[in-house]
Amino acid sequence: MLLQYSDVMRLQVKVDEHYSYQDVASVMAITDCYSTAEPHVDAVCDVYIQKIGPHYRAYVYVNPVIALSRHGH
Repeated sequence: MLLQYSDVMRLQVKVDEHYSYQDVASVMAITDCYSTAEPHVDAVCDVYIQKIGPHYRAYVYVNPVIALSRHGH
């Protein structure tokens, strides 16, 4: 579940069972914040896409701690 309070503050919450999801959803229902539920993707990296004028650039960020833990080091 993704909660966005303003352009600056963004919070992601991962819930593993439907009871936890219902708890988070009930808290979100009483706030005045935008929220959405999205499936969790266990990714290896983050991809950032930047557009400057007519040009696009893509950046890949790999967290070294997560990368090492996936390879068993």
